Amino acid sequence: MNFVYISPNFPDAAWKFANALHQNGVTVLGIGDQHYHELKPQLKAALTEYFKVSNLENYDEVYRATAYFAWKYGRIDWIESNNEYWLEQDARLRTDFNVNTGIKLDGIHAIKEKSEMKKYYALGGIRTARQIKSNEGIEAVKKFAKDAGYPLFAKPDVGVGAVGTFKIVDDDDLEAFFNEAEHADKYVIEEFVTGNICDYDAIIDSKGHPPIRKLEHLPTFDSRHRREESRFYLSCGEGYEREPAFLGPSNYQGFRGEEPLCASRIFPPRPCPPRPWQPRRFRGT
Repeated sequence: MNFVYISPNFPDAAWKFANALHQNGVTVLGIGDQHYHELKPQLKAALTEYFKVSNLENYDEVYRATAYFAWKYGRIDWIESNNEYWLEQDARLRTDFNVNTGIKLDGIHAIKEKSEMKKYYALGGIRTARQIKSNEGIEAVKKFAKDAGYPLFAKPDVGVGAVGTFKIVDDDDLEAFFNEAEHADKYVIEEFVTGNICDYDAIIDSKGHPPIRKLEHLPTFDSRHRREESRFYLSCGEGYEREPAFLGPSNYQGFRGEEPLCASRIFPPRPCPPRPWQPRRFRGT
């Protein structure tokens, strides 16, 4: 089996994944922008070969590196980065090399665009905050605001974490957002929800079951900086139908909100923010 691992040096613990593949007889072929002599010894030992590119953002370079591996080792069976940032590039490579063990370009929008995710949440019976796409125009959004009420929450349709997000408190704020925000037509605008967050992460097997899953309860952030406790749960191996086992608490800064909200995703868990976060007004006031 030939496994092309994109950016196998990041994060630092990624070598463990490569090593596990290697230990199971998989040919692990790395593509990254770090010099080979700078790679961890454990990663070097797990890789069959490593192809350095000058810039992972340059698709032509990454494509040529993958083509080289296909020429030298034969058909590519897997292409993965295990990194949310490269999801779309992974999908493009799978499409171009006809790799069918992951999402291709025709399915990437469902896990990249928040507006598309809503459709699948609805199919699964999951309640979500009401939403409208900003490209429907300011008058449509004002009508939405009359129904949902202010404040509203604006966030990029494609984005990670809280980058580029804004709290919109009235019509003046909304007009300022449409007139001044960069790429304002590529946002989704939702009703503002305050509450406790339930963060669920899982690895889904070929049968749609979650053999490994993580459930985390954590408070929402605001400027009061009260220290609350996050609780982590994990269930793995056979018996995933059981309730997750409690792993233990960790300290977190935030406050306890008024109403519960459950958020779900199926990506590798990201590190917690290093400091309290609060959505900013668009006009910065």
